[in-house]
Amino acid sequence: MVIINAHIDLWLKDIAPSHKLRSWFAHDSDKWDEFKQRYFIELDNKNEFLKLTFSKVKESDTTSFISVKDENYSLSHIFSPL
Repeated sequence: MVIINAHIDLWLKDIAPSHKLRSWFAHDSDKWDEFKQRYFIELDNKNEFLKLTFSKVKESDTTSFISVKDENYSLSHIFSPL
C-alpha cells in the first residue's frame, strides 16, 4: 500500500527507535537483546506518545505497520506482550 493512498488517522513516528539506535543495531542479531534494552530506555522519555498510542488502541480497532528486514528482529515482538 502506498502511504499517500492509505487512510491514516494517526502516525506516531516519534515512538520509533532513534536513527542513532537503528544505525548502531545495523540488523546485527547479536545486538538484539541490547537493542531492546536501549529502545525501552528511549521509550521512557516518550511517555506522552506511548499514552496516546495505547489510548488509541483501547478505543478502536487499530492496525500497525512495521517494516523489517528480518521478522525475528521486529518491534512487533517487543510490543506484542504489552
